[in-house]
Amino acid sequence: MLVTSDDQTRAQSRVSSMISAAEFPCVGAKSALATGNLKVSACHRIDSGWDDLRIHSELMNWASNYQSDPEGLRSLAFAFDGPYDLSETEFEQAMWKRLQSLADKDAWLGQDYDPGVSADPGDPHFSLSFGGAAFFVVGLHPNASRPARRFPQPTLVFNLHDQFE
Repeated sequence: MLVTSDDQTRAQSRVSSMISAAEFPCVGAKSALATGNLKVSACHRIDSGWDDLRIHSELMNWASNYQSDPEGLRSLAFAFDGPYDLSETEFEQAMWKRLQSLADKDAWLGQDYDPGVSADPGDPHFSLSFGGAAFFVVGLHPNASRPARRFPQPTLVFNLHDQFE
C-alpha cells in the first residue's frame, strides 16, 4: 500500500491552494510556499502508524537541512488520506498518537532533545523535538472548530521552533 505520485500531487495541490487563498491567515506558511520551502507528503490514514517511519525520517532530514542552512521560513506538511469524519477530540487523539509514535522513534534512535526547549508538557517552554530540533505542529482537519484550521483532509504541519524565535 504505497503512496502514489497522484496522491502526492493531490496533497501538494490541496495544501498549496489553501495557503495561497487570500483568507488564509498564516503569513509564515505563505512565505514558505512562495519561496519553495513548503514540502508536502501524502500519507495514509492519520489513525494508523503506517507512515510513521517515513514521517520520522523526513523530520530528521528536515531538521538536519535546517541546521546546515537556517535561512528562510520552512514548513513540512503531512496530508493524510482520512478519516475525514473525525470530531475535534478524535482528531486530537489521532494527532497525539502520531506525535507520540514519532517521539518514541526519536528516543529509540538516541536523538538528543533540543536544549532550547523542554520535554515536559507542563513546562511553558515545552516543544516537540525531532532530530535535535524543536518543532511546533499545527493540526488541520475537516471538522476543526477554528475556521483557519479547517482543511479537506487531516494534515499535520511541522514548523521549526527556531525560525519563529
